[in-house]
Amino acid sequence: MDVLLARCYGLDRRYYEYIVSSFDHSAQPFVPRLCMAMFDELANIGVEAFKRKYNPYWDIPLNESLPRPVIDLPGVSEVSDDSKFSLSASPATPMRGRRRKT
Repeated sequence: MDVLLARCYGLDRRYYEYIVSSFDHSAQPFVPRLCMAMFDELANIGVEAFKRKYNPYWDIPLNESLPRPVIDLPGVSEVSDDSKFSLSASPATPMRGRRRKT
């Protein structure tokens, strides 16, 4: 995934290698070699073939529809054009009864 992001940012091999080498890889010293191998593979086979090979969800279409509410809440009005949330119910009245001891 990092390789695809590097590609999206337009990084060439030299800059990507510089970024990969700037992290501490003492726990997994093989990671820089693996990252550079993936970068080279992406350059050789192209983005679409790389996604098909490594992304198990490459063929699932992106859901671009907006979410819909699951429940209706009483007293909540629709969002207006200026995208501000508002309530349609009147404000709560203060409770009467026992007072706090100070």
